[in-house]
Amino acid sequence: MRDGLLPIFLRNCTGEISSAAEAIACLSSIYWPKAGKQHWREAAHVCTQAWRGYRTPQNARVAFIAAANAADVLIVGHLDSAGSLLAEA
Repeated sequence: MRDGLLPIFLRNCTGEISSAAEAIACLSSIYWPKAGKQHWREAAHVCTQAWRGYRTPQNARVAFIAAANAADVLIVGHLDSAGSLLAEA
């Protein structure tokens, strides 16, 4: 997902998610909530496909954000010009 877009921040994974490989690792974590399993399956599939080069980073990002939203772990925010997280919901 290193596509020039902002990284994704989650409550249950440390650091930022900025690649398909990092998204797959987070989705595979024992800390991923059980809610939203259908979104989880789709994200795992799309992120794996992106990692293998069959899908775009943007496809992986959309699927991963949908899964994080369904699992209620997405931290919504924006970055200032220095790259610091300014606000979260």
